[in-house]
Amino acid sequence: MFKKLFSGGNPEQAVIEKIRQHIGILSTAADALREGIEKNDPELIASVADLEREGDSIRRAVVSHVFEGAFLPFLRPFICRFVEIVDQVFDDLEDAAVLYRHSEPYVTGEIRENVLKVAALNTHMCEMLLIAFDSLFSGGDLREKSLAIRVYEKRIDELKFDLLEQVRTVEPATFWDGRTLARFIDYITQISDAIEDASDYLQIINVSLR
Repeated sequence: MFKKLFSGGNPEQAVIEKIRQHIGILSTAADALREGIEKNDPELIASVADLEREGDSIRRAVVSHVFEGAFLPFLRPFICRFVEIVDQVFDDLEDAAVLYRHSEPYVTGEIRENVLKVAALNTHMCEMLLIAFDSLFSGGDLREKSLAIRVYEKRIDELKFDLLEQVRTVEPATFWDGRTLARFIDYITQISDAIEDASDYLQIINVSLR
């Protein structure tokens, strides 16, 4: 169906490959955050910012190609919006990485265990988003992939509730330490919301082609 609606061939394929690269780098960034927390590796944590900049460069290239004429006009806003939502996931990952560096002394015990679970689920969601994207452009069924993403997101919501209860027991050295820890929990758990939004947008694109 997509092939029939393309205004051309090469421009659209180039955009698809760029978006695949964009989501692939997103998965790498999510896993770098997970592994960085797991190993307390500051270099891995810092690499998230580098990956975000790389992703931002690809986003700009995608938008540029689209406005130069890739895809039929009615599809262009949907493609651009999807890429913008993925870019928001990058931003949330970067913010979580920055906040973790300042919150690390308080991310211990059960809090640490749950944070690692959230980080792992975020990575799985990014990987599933790429699978869903490939399914869309190969004419596959998105329903199972979307359902998997929703299941992951629901699990993160449950973990967020546990984390909010657990951080109440933390006694930070300063008000700002406590605020930074709370913001870290917010950012690492809201990543899944943006990924789910991106998945929903793939469904919108899919329905618009029927």
